[in-house]
Amino acid sequence: MVKTALVVEDDSGIQSLVREALEGAGLQVMVEKDGDWALKALERRLPDVLLTDLLLPTISGFELIDKLRAMPGGENVPVVVMSGIYKSTRHKKQATDKGVRAFVDKPFKVDELVAAVKEAA
Repeated sequence: MVKTALVVEDDSGIQSLVREALEGAGLQVMVEKDGDWALKALERRLPDVLLTDLLLPTISGFELIDKLRAMPGGENVPVVVMSGIYKSTRHKKQATDKGVRAFVDKPFKVDELVAAVKEAA
């Protein structure tokens, strides 16, 4: 069965790059542009893995993870985060405390991001 990934990224260029890379790696990919839309997608169907930016319009990636964890079954969804802004040791610890499987700094190498997502899924 094909694994599903929900990618939450507000930059359309990065969004397209990540979608193409993950689809090329055999994942079925859903994409949302902000935290509110991502939350609606999560309420419809939990993915096999969530890949989210931390700096998002409407609600942050950290808030999105908290809301996911509060959903039935959401505590079992592996999460990978990416960020170009929030990448300090404090932010990485906060992500780890929320059960995040991998933290990818932007700019990233596509193959490293794909590997992190596939390993988490």
